[in-house]
Amino acid sequence: MADTEFAHGFPARVLLTMDLSDFSPSAHDEAAVTLAQRIANRHNAASDHIAVAQVRLGHLVEKRSIPSTVSVGDKMWLDSKHTPVDIP
Repeated sequence: MADTEFAHGFPARVLLTMDLSDFSPSAHDEAAVTLAQRIANRHNAASDHIAVAQVRLGHLVEKRSIPSTVSVGDKMWLDSKHTPVDIP
């Protein structure tokens, strides 16, 4: 899921990661700039938490997975879901 989707549930039209460097408190309402910076900081923190959770999940899956070894003569189950069958 993209970083902007976690807040909305769908791709946002206006990104929360907008650059706030062009705002100067003298030209704009200082409360609005502070609010925008707080929202951006929380968005960045949430993005960091998502990235950490993905890494943690990857390590967990890696730890629990068992590599399979297949050699000639081994019997296997075959999945025919994607194979067309001509017999009705």
